[in-house]
Amino acid sequence: MDVSPLELHKFRIWIPLTATYTLLFGISAMTARKERAAQEAVIQNLRAEGQALQKRLATVVSEYGQYLKKSNGASELVRSEVMKSQNTTTVTIPRTASKNVMKIPTNNAMDAVILVLIDGMSHMVHDKLYSNDGGAETAMRLRAVVREKLAAVLPAIARSGRYQIVIKIFACLKRLSNHVIGGKRPLAVHFAEFTKVSPFFDFVDTGDENQVSIRISENLKLHMASGQCKHIFFCAGGSPRYYDTLNRHLAQKEKVTIVTGLVVDENIRRLGLRTVSFANVFKASRLNYGVIDTTTKPTSTKAPAELITPKLANTSVTVVPTKGLTNVSLVTKEVDAPPLPSPLPTQARYGLVPINLTRQRLDFRLQIPTPAELQAYKERTRVLELCIDFHLHGNCIASDCMLSHGNPLSPDVWNVLEYKALGTPCSKGHECRSLDCINAHVCQKEECARAGGRAALCGLTDAMHCVDPHVAEWVVGYDDAVQSDSPVQGDVISIAGPRVDGGGSAASWTTRLDELLS
Repeated sequence: MDVSPLELHKFRIWIPLTATYTLLFGISAMTARKERAAQEAVIQNLRAEGQALQKRLATVVSEYGQYLKKSNGASELVRSEVMKSQNTTTVTIPRTASKNVMKIPTNNAMDAVILVLIDGMSHMVHDKLYSNDGGAETAMRLRAVVREKLAAVLPAIARSGRYQIVIKIFACLKRLSNHVIGGKRPLAVHFAEFTKVSPFFDFVDTGDENQVSIRISENLKLHMASGQCKHIFFCAGGSPRYYDTLNRHLAQKEKVTIVTGLVVDENIRRLGLRTVSFANVFKASRLNYGVIDTTTKPTSTKAPAELITPKLANTSVTVVPTKGLTNVSLVTKEVDAPPLPSPLPTQARYGLVPINLTRQRLDFRLQIPTPAELQAYKERTRVLELCIDFHLHGNCIASDCMLSHGNPLSPDVWNVLEYKALGTPCSKGHECRSLDCINAHVCQKEECARAGGRAALCGLTDAMHCVDPHVAEWVVGYDDAVQSDSPVQGDVISIAGPRVDGGGSAASWTTRLDELLS
């Protein structure tokens, strides 16, 4: 077969190219094999080095473990010798590797520390303590109540007496002075007297209100990590920083006791920490009157206020029988006579809500829980506080609610929880006609009535302090499920006969909630 010159030329070119490609491919394959072999050698070396490091690490861990054992043994020896030598001036500790001795002075350095952290803005003391010599009285009251609570929390340490109470108050002095006494007199004298009572009682003027929560949180972190600090009474609230810090230390929850004050922090409550009140030292919010002191064991002979908090030194509890439930009123020594009967209604009417002449919604008269009811409530909430929305409204919409739902409430527990709910103002105010509403529409606080209006730090609105408490009509109420957003007045049903529960002035139907259940 004849081959054209062109085809012959192509064939002559193809043969060398094929040979070249074959040669290059062979060289590449050889290079790849060499590189793979080199990489495998590196990997083998690294594996050998890693095994050697693992062996070394195991040796170091073993040696460190032996060191820790020796160190712990020496620490226990030091502690044992110090505890045995309380009545001597020095402690002599033998050394295993030397004939020398080590002398340690015996002082209060090994005493347990009981820390009290106080936010001066959220936990204000009673007004009468803000006087020239009230600082010393405040300090002594704090020391006494801490000793009392410590006996219930850490009885062994309390009995031993080998502890120091350290109290630290943080506040912006200028803001606190203006808030407490309207700027008429600075509180420097008060806190100067406070710090003189003990070298461990301090007041820190932060200068900036924002610094208060920062300093308290950092002090809490420091002492939570301290083995010498055995317990912390946390008197602070109202800042998210407090919740975050406490939440990070829930593993040590037995080391902290929350003390209630003017500010109610529901997030802190949901942490389930032990909660008490220092009723004869700090003012309390209306929303705190349902907090039960979990460190005391009340006896059946105590009055209702004592079942929840220690009784104030200048107060007494008087039980006044009425036509319905028992009404317990707390009367101070300065008051000459008990309050007059309240004109607010005591008995409900099916499907109706009470209003006054100006069509403002009224509440039923506050009924102080009996000792038996308070005891039943305490037993039910021994582990976890009750969810008001779930038990009283029948529905809790909070997906992350950490309060107790559980079984239905007994009548005794229901009464106490209903009493507690009246510390919160109703969002609809006087226009509310809901049959299911459990919140307040009228202020029944005696302190506000004496002031002729809303007293400082009262949780209810100004409008709730100028309400005629006399029932003029009962109107048809509505269930929350069918009530519209617009105000609903309902059908008017006039009352035949005299006003419910007779007359009385605005000041006569108030009840001292704060002092009773703070």
